[in-house]
Amino acid sequence: MMAPMSFSNAPDARTLGRVAGALRVDEAFVEKDWYVVQAIQVLLNWPRPTLRQCFQGERRS
Repeated sequence: MMAPMSFSNAPDARTLGRVAGALRVDEAFVEKDWYVVQAIQVLLNWPRPTLRQCFQGERRS
């Protein structure tokens, strides 16, 4: 099992290049998406019971 990622251990340039090459996109998109996912993870684990996260595409009941 892979160790959880954090902002302090971002993927290196080689990894970004390999993923970008496999997806046929610019490395900047891969790096940006990585940081966005990390930020969402922080928000989802925010210890505030009064905070309700709502992301596009989420169904409201």
